[in-house]
Amino acid sequence: MGIVQDASWSGERHICRLAIASCHGLPLPDRVGQEFADTGLEGQATRLHLFVDGLTLQTATFPRNFTPQAVRRIVHDELRLIEAQFKSLRPG
Repeated sequence: MGIVQDASWSGERHICRLAIASCHGLPLPDRVGQEFADTGLEGQATRLHLFVDGLTLQTATFPRNFTPQAVRRIVHDELRLIEAQFKSLRPG
């Protein structure tokens, strides 16, 4: 079971890194487990990962409380917040 959990966690983190890279117009990580050299970007991937896990738990537990459109909006808004945070921390 531990191997499956590790693979699942690593795969989800990779997807989050892909999303962060995409938000910032950066090259996509080539492989699962490849961390960003920039700790700020890696922190954003961690934040997104935790957000996705929480959203997944809430929508699985209370599916009547979230329409697909609402979930898409929530995810979109979170990605915009992450992008805005990154831009505020980086000059230029």
